[in-house]
Amino acid sequence: MTWKNWQQFREAAYKLLGTGKDAVMDLMDAVLVTRSVPSFAELSMSPVFRRKWPSLYEALEDCSPQRRGLMKLYIKELPKNERIILAGDHTAYPRLYADTLKPTFRTLSVTTSQKRKERESKYLSRGVSWRQAAAN
Repeated sequence: MTWKNWQQFREAAYKLLGTGKDAVMDLMDAVLVTRSVPSFAELSMSPVFRRKWPSLYEALEDCSPQRRGLMKLYIKELPKNERIILAGDHTAYPRLYADTLKPTFRTLSVTTSQKRKERESKYLSRGVSWRQAAAN
Protein backbone atom coordinates (compact mmCIF):
# COMPACT_ATOMS: atom_id res chain seq x y z
CA MET A 1 0.00 0.00 0.00
CA THR A 2 1.44 3.35 -1.00
CA TRP A 3 1.40 6.43 1.23
CA LYS A 4 -1.31 8.01 -0.93
CA ASN A 5 -3.47 4.87 -0.68
CA TRP A 6 -2.93 4.80 3.09
CA GLN A 7 -4.10 8.41 3.40
CA GLN A 8 -7.18 7.71 1.27
CA PHE A 9 -7.96 4.63 3.36
CA ARG A 10 -7.67 6.62 6.61
CA GLU A 11 -9.87 9.42 5.28
CA ALA A 12 -12.53 6.94 4.15
CA ALA A 13 -12.42 5.15 7.52
CA TYR A 14 -12.58 8.48 9.37
CA LYS A 15 -15.79 9.43 7.56
CA LEU A 16 -17.40 6.13 8.61
CA LEU A 17 -16.60 6.35 12.32
CA GLY A 18 -19.47 8.59 13.41
CA THR A 19 -19.36 10.44 16.73
CA GLY A 20 -16.01 10.81 18.50
CA LYS A 21 -14.04 9.98 15.38
CA ASP A 22 -11.00 12.09 16.31
CA ALA A 23 -10.47 10.22 19.58
CA VAL A 24 -11.08 6.86 17.87
CA MET A 25 -8.49 7.65 15.20
CA ASP A 26 -6.00 8.57 17.94
CA LEU A 27 -6.83 5.28 19.68
CA MET A 28 -6.30 3.31 16.45
CA ASP A 29 -2.96 5.05 15.91
CA ALA A 30 -1.94 4.21 19.48
CA VAL A 31 -2.80 0.54 18.94
CA LEU A 32 -0.79 0.46 15.71
CA VAL A 33 2.39 2.00 17.10
CA THR A 34 2.42 0.44 20.58
CA ARG A 35 4.60 -2.65 20.75
CA SER A 36 2.99 -4.20 23.80
CA VAL A 37 -0.29 -3.23 25.47
CA PRO A 38 -0.40 -4.63 29.01
CA SER A 39 -3.61 -2.72 29.73
CA PHE A 40 -6.15 -0.71 27.80
CA ALA A 41 -5.48 2.41 29.87
CA GLU A 42 -1.78 2.32 28.93
CA LEU A 43 -2.71 3.19 25.34
CA SER A 44 -3.34 6.72 26.63
CA MET A 45 0.40 7.04 27.31
CA SER A 46 1.23 6.53 23.64
CA PRO A 47 2.75 9.66 22.08
CA VAL A 48 0.17 9.56 19.27
CA PHE A 49 -2.79 9.58 21.67
CA ARG A 50 -3.21 13.31 22.21
CA ARG A 51 -5.88 13.12 24.89
CA LYS A 52 -6.09 12.14 28.56
CA TRP A 53 -6.80 8.57 29.61
CA PRO A 54 -10.59 8.91 30.23
CA SER A 55 -10.95 9.74 26.54
CA LEU A 56 -10.10 6.12 25.70
CA TYR A 57 -13.31 4.90 27.27
CA GLU A 58 -15.39 7.84 26.05
CA ALA A 59 -14.15 7.30 22.50
CA LEU A 60 -15.41 3.74 22.44
CA GLU A 61 -18.59 4.58 24.32
CA ASP A 62 -19.49 7.50 22.04
CA CYS A 63 -18.37 5.99 18.75
CA SER A 64 -21.11 4.80 16.41
CA PRO A 65 -19.28 3.46 13.37
CA GLN A 66 -20.99 2.46 10.15
CA ARG A 67 -20.05 -1.20 10.41
CA ARG A 68 -21.08 -2.29 6.94
CA GLY A 69 -19.25 0.62 5.35
CA LEU A 70 -16.09 -0.15 7.32
CA MET A 71 -16.29 -3.85 6.46
CA LYS A 72 -16.61 -3.00 2.76
CA LEU A 73 -13.63 -0.67 3.06
CA TYR A 74 -11.54 -3.38 4.77
CA ILE A 75 -12.54 -6.07 2.27
CA LYS A 76 -11.59 -3.79 -0.61
CA GLU A 77 -8.04 -3.62 0.79
CA LEU A 78 -7.56 -7.39 1.23
CA PRO A 79 -5.18 -9.00 -1.26
CA LYS A 80 -7.10 -10.72 -4.05
CA ASN A 81 -4.68 -13.54 -4.95
CA GLU A 82 -3.29 -14.47 -1.55
CA ARG A 83 -4.55 -16.82 1.10
CA ILE A 84 -5.56 -14.95 4.25
CA ILE A 85 -4.84 -16.46 7.65
CA LEU A 86 -6.53 -14.95 10.68
CA ALA A 87 -5.52 -15.97 14.18
CA GLY A 88 -6.89 -15.15 17.59
CA ASP A 89 -6.92 -16.60 21.07
CA HIS A 90 -10.42 -17.04 22.37
CA THR A 91 -9.84 -20.13 24.47
CA ALA A 92 -12.72 -20.88 26.81
CA TYR A 93 -10.67 -23.34 28.86
CA PRO A 94 -9.06 -22.16 32.09
CA ARG A 95 -5.29 -22.25 32.23
CA LEU A 96 -4.87 -23.64 35.71
CA TYR A 97 -1.10 -23.21 35.96
CA ALA A 98 -0.83 -19.81 34.28
CA ASP A 99 0.39 -16.82 36.27
CA THR A 100 -2.61 -14.52 36.54
CA LEU A 101 -3.77 -11.60 38.58
CA LYS A 102 -6.25 -12.07 41.37
CA PRO A 103 -9.72 -11.86 39.79
CA THR A 104 -11.41 -8.52 40.17
CA PHE A 105 -14.81 -7.86 38.75
CA ARG A 106 -15.44 -4.27 37.90
CA THR A 107 -17.77 -3.45 35.10
CA LEU A 108 -19.01 -0.29 33.52
CA SER A 109 -22.34 -0.54 31.84
CA VAL A 110 -24.17 1.83 29.56
CA THR A 111 -27.07 1.96 31.99
CA THR A 112 -24.71 3.14 34.73
CA SER A 113 -23.46 5.93 32.46
CA GLN A 114 -27.01 6.88 31.52
CA LYS A 115 -28.10 6.97 35.16
CA ARG A 116 -25.08 9.12 36.01
CA LYS A 117 -25.89 11.54 33.20
CA GLU A 118 -29.53 11.74 34.33
CA ARG A 119 -28.44 12.40 37.91
CA GLU A 120 -25.97 15.08 36.78
CA SER A 121 -28.55 16.78 34.56
CA LYS A 122 -31.01 16.75 37.48
CA TYR A 123 -28.50 18.61 39.67
CA LEU A 124 -27.51 21.00 36.90
CA SER A 125 -31.14 21.85 36.11
CA ARG A 126 -31.56 22.93 39.76
CA GLY A 127 -28.48 25.14 39.53
CA VAL A 128 -26.44 22.90 41.83
CA SER A 129 -22.69 22.98 41.25
CA TRP A 130 -20.59 19.83 40.75
CA ARG A 131 -19.05 20.19 44.18
CA GLN A 132 -22.43 20.46 45.86
CA ALA A 133 -23.72 17.47 43.90
CA ALA A 134 -20.66 15.40 44.85
CA ALA A 135 -21.23 16.20 48.52
CA ASN A 136 -24.78 14.75 48.33
